Amino acid sequence: MTPMTKQITILHTNDIHGRLEGLTRVATMVAEARATTDHPVLYFDAGDIEETNTRLSSLTKGVAMHRLLSVAGCQAAAIGNGGLLRYSQSILEQYAKAASYPLFLANLTMADGSSIAGVQRSGMLEVNGVKLGLIGLTDPFEAYTDFFTMRELEIVPLVKTLATDLKSRGADLIVVLSHVGWQHGEPHAYKFNDQKLAQALQNEIDLIIGAHTHHLLEHGAQIGRVWVAQTGNYAEHLGRVELEPTAQGWMVKSCSTTRVLETVEPSKIMLEEISQIENELEAWLGEQLCTLEADLTHAPSSECAAGNLVADALRDYWQTDIGMSLGLVGFSSGLKAGIVTRGAVFERVTSAANPAHTTMFGWQILEMLKIGLDAEKACDKPKHYRGATRGMLHLSGIKRTGENWFVGDQPLHLEQAYRVATTDAEVNFSTSLVPKDWNLEVEYHVDVIMCEVLEKYMLKHKRIAPEHQRIW
Repeated sequence: MTPMTKQITILHTNDIHGRLEGLTRVATMVAEARATTDHPVLYFDAGDIEETNTRLSSLTKGVAMHRLLSVAGCQAAAIGNGGLLRYSQSILEQYAKAASYPLFLANLTMADGSSIAGVQRSGMLEVNGVKLGLIGLTDPFEAYTDFFTMRELEIVPLVKTLATDLKSRGADLIVVLSHVGWQHGEPHAYKFNDQKLAQALQNEIDLIIGAHTHHLLEHGAQIGRVWVAQTGNYAEHLGRVELEPTAQGWMVKSCSTTRVLETVEPSKIMLEEISQIENELEAWLGEQLCTLEADLTHAPSSECAAGNLVADALRDYWQTDIGMSLGLVGFSSGLKAGIVTRGAVFERVTSAANPAHTTMFGWQILEMLKIGLDAEKACDKPKHYRGATRGMLHLSGIKRTGENWFVGDQPLHLEQAYRVATTDAEVNFSTSLVPKDWNLEVEYHVDVIMCEVLEKYMLKHKRIAPEHQRIW
């Protein structure tokens, strides 16, 4: 069939990470390109629109960002790690309901091999008689299989199979929306990347629109006959790929990027949607959770009432003997005595840490306490937590009298097993509290985050008397 159009433009973004101001300007640029171009202009995103440090994204677990990306005119998106790694696969169905575009994720499934709700492995987008085959990929973090009980599929044979299927259904061009990354630095240089994907699938795919490693490929990169595009991060650039028909079929003509300048007028419909989301959140955030009988003090690297409250909430959540939590999983600032609203908690507790519990012997708890109560280590800023101060280990259900530790009113016994409530931050090795060779069996609630644990605790107890000092 003769194509009805002589050219197609694909605009693309990646790794916006909640930058609302940049996204409102991107929306303007997309709209202007469509209004001033005499051929179809598409807009794709390659993942990580979500960001826990952005208010609207954090309060909605990223759902609001997909509403906004829809208003910006997006027509297809890959799933990155921004929401998936923090809120588990259960959040993807909510993203799909909020999005006006399909979400693509091919290389992860549920543990039994079934599809993950809310996403599709591949799909076809027909534009004026031209069929674009789309496939979505994400970086397969170990956490997806270790903690979230998903199954990882080998990328090259998977994409080859999906591309073959799309071509059999008439696809004129195969586009991979890849959140795998252009090139990984140390210590992850060994990881699979878009360059290897392009080299391996010269006859199967035509274009990779990349993300994840935040590379700005100003004019794209051509690897054999496959083009790779990636446009930096934070909505600072808008990528552009020009497609044209040739005697050999539809091919990439060129790739480029344009700086998103502050002089670009923010999209009015985007600003209206942001205002609408804020209005919808206002009543929910204003609901009362509890009353504090004294100020809830906060200290980034020492014991404080805010940290102790988090440990209490975790122990109550799991109904364990002991609760333990680092400062970085809890409050970013304190609260004054009086009524506490949901908004006051959710805006201060932005950590995506998941509640967890395990069984530990008394000697293991003592080893954990030696590290967790070290004032010097409390000032560390683990790389995995983007510069956040690790904080002191806060305790619930366990206390020290002189040189002795007590669980409840009983002395801590070295060879006795105790049920301990924590989060994934304390037991995932990155904070160095738990050696990997302990091989702890840990249960996680991967679809629950810390603000929700605190919300449940506050609604249950109604009146809370903060405790400022338990350890020393």
